[in-house]
Amino acid sequence: MNDYKYSIYTAVNGYIAVLKDGKWGLIDTKGNTVVGATYDGISQVNPDGMFWLKENGMWSLYQLAK
Repeated sequence: MNDYKYSIYTAVNGYIAVLKDGKWGLIDTKGNTVVGATYDGISQVNPDGMFWLKENGMWSLYQLAK
């Protein structure tokens, strides 16, 4: 398994927001890293695979590849 400290979030739509060294990332329910923990904030993934990432004070919308 990886060395992420799990957040207060549970798995939503197959993904978990995780915290490592004060930065946020995203893993799947098998523990695979989907988005490295390099962001200031992250939202949960919606059913369409869309989520928000915060970097340098700005939020941006992302879509997971299908």
